[in-house]
Amino acid sequence: MLPHTEKEIAAKYKHIDKEGRRYRLAWGRQYQMTGKNRKIYLDESPGRAVGNLWVEEGLQLNTSSREREYWATQKPLALLQRIIRASSNPGDVVLDPFAGCATACVAAEMEGRQWIGIEEEKNAIKIIRKRLDQADLGALGGQANARRKTIIERKAPRRTDPEGVAVAKRKTGIAVAKKSKIRAYKTKENFNFLYGTQRGICNLCGAFLPWEAFSFDHIRPQEHGGSDELDNLQLLCTHCNSTKGTGTMEEAKKRRQKQREKLGLPPPL
Repeated sequence: MLPHTEKEIAAKYKHIDKEGRRYRLAWGRQYQMTGKNRKIYLDESPGRAVGNLWVEEGLQLNTSSREREYWATQKPLALLQRIIRASSNPGDVVLDPFAGCATACVAAEMEGRQWIGIEEEKNAIKIIRKRLDQADLGALGGQANARRKTIIERKAPRRTDPEGVAVAKRKTGIAVAKKSKIRAYKTKENFNFLYGTQRGICNLCGAFLPWEAFSFDHIRPQEHGGSDELDNLQLLCTHCNSTKGTGTMEEAKKRRQKQREKLGLPPPL
């Protein structure tokens, strides 16, 4: 609710009763039958409701504003205070995932809310500390002796709920598995040599494919004593590599031939 302006009071609350209280007469549907009206006193009126268009003085930010920090997308402090008051209660947590120059964080502090701000710009920390020191915290500042505990985290906080812990464990396991799969033979030089030797053709299906479609494969699988030497390596397309698995090339060719016969396809050239 916004307080009544002097112009609004003079235009609407024209009447004064014997006790000196200013009021206006309001006609409603329920009074139309009796012809009587209802008195609405100024001292009992909470004000006028905020509309959809906010054009009140103080909700704008111009070049001469004292609060300006020369941040490209800075918002007026009064505007964020109104939004926070309308959408939260004292003690609630306000999250600003794009904190910028911390207008929402400062407004939340001034309105007695807890807050979390996220910003990738390094100088945002200096700006938010400066603005908190300059902010008028009112009763909140008095309660806290004007000393605020601001925690700066440079790494993403870890989740402590069961689901978050499980996700973190899975990600860690995947990272370890991926790291363990990196072998010494998987070098750019070996890949380029094999790709040139095979002329960009898969050794199993015979398809000509771009380099990103290929992956390393052991001609004699490691499970059968195959080494990581270059003469035991080849490039297969990702489909053939997954089809071959840990089997030999002979087994993979027989399996592929059976699939082609089942589909009625001629033998490969």
